[in-house]
Parts: sequence; structure tokens; C-alpha cells
Amino acid sequence: MKKIYALCVLFLALACKKDNDETPLLSSEKNILSFTFTVEGTTYSSTISNTTITAQLPEDTNLTSLTPTITFSKGATVTPNSGVAQDFSKEVSYTVTAEDKSTKIYKVLVTTEKTPQLLSSEKNILSFTFIVEGATYSSTISNTTISAQLPEDTNLTSLTPTITFSKGATVTPNSGAAQDFSKEVSYTVTAEDKSTKIYKVFVTTEKTPQPNEPIEIGHVPNEYTTNKAGGEVVYFDVNTLPVKKEQIKVELVKRSSPFDVYTLKVQKIDKKERRVYVVLPPTYKNGEYYFKATFDKEEVESGVFTLDSGEIVLNVLDVIRFEPVTSLATTELQTFKTVVYANTEALKKYTYYLRKGTHDYQLTVSDISNYNLEFKMFNTPSGAFSGGNDFKFVVKGGAKEQVLPFVNSEKQPITIEPVRTPIIKALSKTTLKAGDELTVTGEYFAYTGMNFDRNYRFCTLLLMQGNEVKATLYPSFKTPTEAAFKIENDVPAGKYKVVLSSQIQLKSEPFSQEITIQKMTATPSARLKVTKAEVIDENATFFRKQVMITFNETIDSAAIEAIVFPNLRIENVIRYPKTISSHTLSDDEYNYLVNNLPKGYVLIEENGKEYQAEFSLVKGN
Repeated sequence: MKKIYALCVLFLALACKKDNDETPLLSSEKNILSFTFTVEGTTYSSTISNTTITAQLPEDTNLTSLTPTITFSKGATVTPNSGVAQDFSKEVSYTVTAEDKSTKIYKVLVTTEKTPQLLSSEKNILSFTFIVEGATYSSTISNTTISAQLPEDTNLTSLTPTITFSKGATVTPNSGAAQDFSKEVSYTVTAEDKSTKIYKVFVTTEKTPQPNEPIEIGHVPNEYTTNKAGGEVVYFDVNTLPVKKEQIKVELVKRSSPFDVYTLKVQKIDKKERRVYVVLPPTYKNGEYYFKATFDKEEVESGVFTLDSGEIVLNVLDVIRFEPVTSLATTELQTFKTVVYANTEALKKYTYYLRKGTHDYQLTVSDISNYNLEFKMFNTPSGAFSGGNDFKFVVKGGAKEQVLPFVNSEKQPITIEPVRTPIIKALSKTTLKAGDELTVTGEYFAYTGMNFDRNYRFCTLLLMQGNEVKATLYPSFKTPTEAAFKIENDVPAGKYKVVLSSQIQLKSEPFSQEITIQKMTATPSARLKVTKAEVIDENATFFRKQVMITFNETIDSAAIEAIVFPNLRIENVIRYPKTISSHTLSDDEYNYLVNNLPKGYVLIEENGKEYQAEFSLVKGN
């Protein structure tokens, strides 16, 4: 029995021991061990006293959003969490909870303090300058002595210096305060640490040597004046400048009509550089100008320069001769040249239009060089379009839309002519033979604005059988309503429909009447024959881009009427004893001949009879 009782007691003891081993004790630790902040890369620790945490941060720290890093007892938790931003401009509470769920509350107080700075002892004047009539004059600084030399006419009794000095220091009298420099002036510089240094300033004047010669204005380069808007300062150089600013009067004069004259303010003069600075008028019209200046009583003028950043000015010129254009046709074949005075970079970005009423018709820029622009006209718009001379030239793309009169260089309004398909109304005869002239009357044959464009100089008469062109006749005379054509020897006999191709290559309907070309009589004997016909290379030293034709005999009294190719007729040739040459060909004419080397003939009149001297064209060097 005693043994059984002992075994029971032993079993209970072992059981209790097992239960105690499986249930560990929970910690009651709930301390904040460290509380730190990182500001601009620097870590700042806090002071922990019981349940109060204090920290001091730099004065400029933003306390409203600070993120602390917190370490605390093992197994505990903290609320709010470490790494969570809080507003520390006021007291913030943190609760630490131990494993056994007991808690401790900490109060966090954050303040800022001014970082102590070492006070500088620097007290130096670094520069001492004067501005006289717009020119800046520096001084020489040697230890505590400052010396300056100014132009002879400078009023020393009231000069305003500009002073730079050590950082953190102050200067007395202040920079920018006028002083009487006709005598010595003292300046005291006080450092941050309140130590001082006294400077003595001495100012003298000197006469700027000037050549004893008549005043002349030097060349005014365009780079001095371009990109200068109204109110900006420009300058010009002179060979001598013996007078004061008050004795100088300057005018800005426009070179061409209207001859605008602006009186300019003389902003300053620089006797050392012999330079006069003037202020442009608030507004001006772009164009070519010159300065007219009076120095006391001596009057001089500058050369011509360009102003291009005011109001845009337009000059419209004819296609080739640079004579004033009076009319333009509505076709892209029509070009016209202009001089547009405006900023050259802006010219490339603008878009250009002709405006009538509320309608804008865009022009195409075909070439641009400095202020010289070439435009292609627009094609005749669909619908009602009457043309006229009441169009405006419109420039878009700048700070504001600019609307200018569309006039030529003589201020004459330019007429816009709508192009139309030509109409044949009458023929002078319907039966002809070689050598006869046929006069065609009607409408819309030619356009005066294109008279000098070689590519579109001629209207032509097409002789057709069915839909095939059998012969092309060139006019000996033409107006918008009438043209005369000579029947050449090479036109075969037969009946033809007549179609007129206008100056801009629009074709009429076939005329209701046909013409009859009678069979030619016997061709007169030809004395002159072609031995060589060549088109000279465009890179040749002599006669480049010309047709040269050599005959078997001297030309003598024979009349050379034309050099004729299938698509080109050349008149007004240059004669030599046995040779003729054309004018310098246009690019289109030259390319046509070089690329095709067509057969042709020289039309010759001799002893009252015409004949043809045929040839095959070759390329010459």
C-alpha cells in the first residue's frame, strides 16, 4: 500500500513539471531604447528621461512631417509605428505594449535651435565702378586706396558709385549713394564680427584724345541693327567725337518713299570707343535707313543699313526685269518676286495670302534669300471669282496678323486676272499657203503679267487632224485678244481643225471652221546649208548653253529668221560670217535640247524667197 501511494505522488509531480515546462512566462518589458531623426542626411538622437523624449533639430527643420526611427524592448510593439511620419510641431504620444499586454506611454517633444555660425572678419571692397553717360568705368584698388579716372567733362561733385564688397559685410556710405568726388572720399567697411577697414577714394579726369579731322560715321553693319525692335538701343561709330552728348542730334531717315524721318534720343556716348548710342523709335516700318547726325554744327550721314523687326513692308516687283508689276494671273505658272522687309528667320516660318473681302488665297513660296522672296500664284478658285485690284497682302504666323496693301514698288494697286480657257471667235482666212499669215481673234490668249517668263511667253496655234497635232505655229504678234501666225514651209498641205493653246497652256475648243493649207509650190534652191549644229555644254568656257550653227558659205545678205525645233523656236540670233548663235538658253530650253537632241531647221529668207536649212543637233563642249 505504501508503495502504491509513493508511485501516485511521483506521477503527480512529474505531470505538474511537464505543464510548467510548456507554458513560458510573458515579458513585461516595454521601454523605448532609442528615438532618432534623419534631417538632410544627418542623424539626430533624442534624450529619453523616464517617459519623456526630447530632441533638438536645426532651426529650418519642418517639424510638421518628420519620420522617426524607434528601437524598443524585444517582443514589444509601439504605436504609432517606427518610420511613420508625424507632426512634431506639437507633443506626440507613443504607446509601447509589452508581451504581457502591459503598456507604457511616452511623450515626445521636439524643438529647433539656431546653428551657431562663426562671424566673418572679411571687410574688403571688391570693385568700385562709375557709369558716366552710359559707359562703365572701373577703379584701381591698391590696399585701402581706390583711384579712378573719368572723362574730362565729368561732373565730379555728384557721382554715384556701384560697390561690391565682402559677403556679410556692410559699407558706409552705401553703394548707390551720390557723393562729391571732387575731393577725397572715405568708405568704411564693417565685417560681421564688427571689425572695420577704411578706404580712401580719389577720382580724377582726363581728356580723351580726338583726331583733329572732319567727323565721319563709319560703316553700320546690318548685324548692329537687325533684330532690333522699337525702343531698343543701337549704335554707330565715328572717327572723332570732340563734343558732348547734348551737342549731338541724330535722325533716322528711310531711304525710299515714303521718306520717314524719326528724331532719335541719344542715350549715351563713349568718347574712348568713339561710339554714339541711340534709341530706336517705339514703332517703325521695316526697310533700308541711314543716320543723319549733327555734331554741334557739323552734319554727316551714315551708309545704308536695314531695320527688320518693326512693321513689315512689302515691295512687289516684276518677274524678270524688276520693273513694277501691274497684273498677275491666277495660275501656279505665274510667279512674282518681292522684297519683304522682316526678320529673316521669321520670313521662313510665316504663311502668305492674298485677301479679297473675307476670303484668303494662299501663296506658295518658291524661293527665299534674305529679304527676297519669290511666290507662285494660286490657281483660279472654284466658284465665283472676279479678280480685281482690291486685294490685300496678308502675313500670318507672327505675334499678330499683318495686313498690307498689295501694291507694286510705285504704290500702284496690282490687278489679279482670273485665267480662263481661250476662246477663238474669228479667223482672218480659211485658205492659206506657205508664207501666208493667219490672224486669230478671240479672248484670253495671253496675260500681261507673264510677258517676260520665257517658259510661258508664247501662245501657240495647233493644227489638228482628228485628235492628233500635225503642226504647231508660233505667233509673230499677240495680245490677250489677237494673235498672228505664219504658215511655215514644213506644214503639210491639207485640212485642219484649229485649236489655240494660251500663254498658260490652256487649250480652246476646236474652232467651228476648218482651214485649208494648199500644196506648196517648188521650194527655192537653198544656197546655205548647215555643216554643224550643236548645243554648247552648260560648263563650257565660251558660248555655254547656246545653240551654235555653222553654214557651208558666208551668210552675206541672207536674213536668218529663226532656228526652229519641234517644241522650240529661237529668234533674234547673233550673226557671224559663217555662224549664228542663240541667246543663252533658259534651263528648260537647255534641258529640252540636251536630253532630246532633236532635228530642226534654220528658216532663211534670201532674194525674196524663204527656205529651210535642215540639221541634226549634237552636243558640243
